[in-house]
Amino acid sequence: MLLLHPNNAAVARTSLIMGDGQPEHERTVHELATGTREGFLSTDDFRCPVHASDLAAALLELASGDTTSVHYLSGNQALSRHELGVLIARRDGCDRDS
Repeated sequence: MLLLHPNNAAVARTSLIMGDGQPEHERTVHELATGTREGFLSTDDFRCPVHASDLAAALLELASGDTTSVHYLSGNQALSRHELGVLIARRDGCDRDS
């Protein structure tokens, strides 16, 4: 539809998508936290992660409306990969410091 009516399109741009499954970032965090993988998560790369269910709700809202502009759909907090990793490790009970 975008090619047919480019002036009637809504564009959704998003950030790092988190979910209840095992996305690559969460799997990496688990491996780093449990010591089964060597490496680190950067402290200078910031994202505003959005949960998949929140993103889906926002996309449904956009699709049901008549907006025709670019929309940035992300979480409301900028976190480094390291900060996000600490939160994931704590949530999933694999943080060695908790």
